Amino acid sequence: MTARLKHVYVLLLLIVAILLVYLVQGISYQGTTITKEIEFNRVDGHNEELGNITQISVTINNKDVNNHTYTVSAFTDSIFFSSETVSVFPDKPFTYSVTIPVSRKYNLDNELVNDSTHIINLTVYRDESEKPIDQIEFKFD
Repeated sequence: MTARLKHVYVLLLLIVAILLVYLVQGISYQGTTITKEIEFNRVDGHNEELGNITQISVTINNKDVNNHTYTVSAFTDSIFFSSETVSVFPDKPFTYSVTIPVSRKYNLDNELVNDSTHIINLTVYRDESEKPIDQIEFKFD
C-alpha cells in the first residue's frame, strides 16, 4: 500500500511540475509580446551637408478598438521643427521619423546656422487632447 501511495505522490508531483512549467512559459511569452503605446528610438550619425545628425523615430501602437488621431511634434531648443498628424488604426502601428541636425540648427527664419542644438523635445498627443500622452527630451552638450 505504501509503495502505491509513493507512486501516486510522485505522479502528482510530476503533474504539478509540468503545470508549473507551462504556466511560467505562458507568462514569459506574454511578457515578451507586450508593446508600449508609444516607443521612441534614436540613432546618431553624420551628414556631409548638415554635419552631426540624429534620427528619431516614434512608433505609435493604437491599442484601442477605435482609430485615433495622433500628433507628433518636434522642437529643437524650444523652436518648432516639425509636426505630423495621422490617424492610426488598431493593431496597425505607425512610425514617424525625423532627422535633425545637431552640430548646426535652423533658426526662427528657417535658415541653417552654425550653432549647435542643445535640446530636442518630442511630444505625442492623441485626438484633441491638450495634454501629451507621452514625451521625450534629448540633451546634447
